[in-house]
Amino acid sequence: LWRGGDVHRAYNETNQLRCKLEQGVAAEGPVRSTVWFQLNDLRAGSDTYAVSMIASCYAGQIYSEHRIQVKQTSGKGTSWPLFSSGLVRNDPEQVYSNSTGGWLCSWGLQNRHVGALGQAVVVDPRQVVDTRTLSDSQEMRFRLDELSRARVFIAGEWERARTDQRRLVAKTGSQWRRHVARLAERVQNPVRVKLHTFQSKQK
Repeated sequence: LWRGGDVHRAYNETNQLRCKLEQGVAAEGPVRSTVWFQLNDLRAGSDTYAVSMIASCYAGQIYSEHRIQVKQTSGKGTSWPLFSSGLVRNDPEQVYSNSTGGWLCSWGLQNRHVGALGQAVVVDPRQVVDTRTLSDSQEMRFRLDELSRARVFIAGEWERARTDQRRLVAKTGSQWRRHVARLAERVQNPVRVKLHTFQSKQK
């Protein structure tokens, strides 16, 4: 959460949880697996919030979908805080962003043993505010919609984790940037199917 220019994380500097966390598996199958998270008493200044999230990963895809719902549980904040989803910083790294397209991505080496790693965040561009660079992450900040919701896609590519190199989508930062731009266009404009009422033919 962001209140003004200050970030309020679920974990503190020593990686200890600052709020109450519940989690579980909602569905597990060959096509999609879904887990749920509930963060309670997440604090930003004098206000506290409850954050519900359902995260789904899909077979054969390099991204996961995160549906977020937030409600204020205490305090008298007159305006909602901003939220952000981020990428772990690598050194060296290449960072690309496009607020109009609703995406932020990076490409870099975590270390020589891990090799090249691509990361990306995609958010509805109508909700994007800006991007921020922190000491340990690159963040894309966004607003909630009128129902206090947001949908975030998180993607990654790791060459050394691919058992089938033919499915590798990028080997360079520029290739990863182009792939993320296409991915953002696809997930933000899903194919819509219209079903008609079945009508039987009788003689």
